[in-house]
Amino acid sequence: MGGPWALSGAITAGTLFAMISYLLMLNAPAQQLGNLINLAANAGASSQRVFEIVDTPNDYRRTSQAP
Repeated sequence: MGGPWALSGAITAGTLFAMISYLLMLNAPAQQLGNLINLAANAGASSQRVFEIVDTPNDYRRTSQAP
């Protein structure tokens, strides 16, 4: 897309470089957003497992006699 335009003179090499630079600058925030969503999903799954363990009734009975 941009390369042929630069070669034909429709845009300058500087414009092509600027366009590529802007696209690369958008890549990092998009990756960070994806990582944040993945982290939130993992945290939700982990918290469910933890609460399953915490909510499990125990079979421990207290007696007045200590061993």
